Order: sequence, then C-alpha cells, then structure tokens
Amino acid sequence: MELGRYISLKIANKISKNKYFKLTPRGDLLVAMNRLCTGFSSFEVSTLNKLGDALEIEVIIAGRIIDLSTNLDVNLNFIDIRIGEIIASA
Repeated sequence: MELGRYISLKIANKISKNKYFKLTPRGDLLVAMNRLCTGFSSFEVSTLNKLGDALEIEVIIAGRIIDLSTNLDVNLNFIDIRIGEIIASA
C-alpha cells in the first residue's frame, strides 16, 4: 500500500512538471467517487462521465503495480472519460 502511494506520488510529480496537464488531487477524486457510490474497480462509462462532470476532468489515469519478485512492473492507462477507452498506456 505504501509503495503504491509512493509510486503514485512520483508519477504525479513527473506529470505535473508538464504544463499541458492539470492534476486533480486524489482526495478530490475519492470524495467524488464516494458521492457516486463507486470504487476503483467499477469504471463504467456512465460513472466516468459523472466523474468528469463533477471534477471537470477529461482523462483519468489508472494503474497497477505488479511484483515480479526481483522487479516491479508499473502499468498506467490513460482513460478518456467521455468514451471510456484507453487513449494511452505506459
């Protein structure tokens, strides 16, 4: 859990250096998700649309950290909330 938050913070810091992106704090996202009664595992297009409207966002970044014993694999997906499709992956 702590490793995930650490990696998330490092990624957010790197992205925020690019003036093209404006990041929404994770706390704001969690509050909006609570209001919509949804969790990170149930991103339906209608829910994504509501999140986008509530937070005035266009893309959500979702990721996963996989422990490969000797290494960690970090997978990020940039999801367009209007259509629910992955528009970029890293």
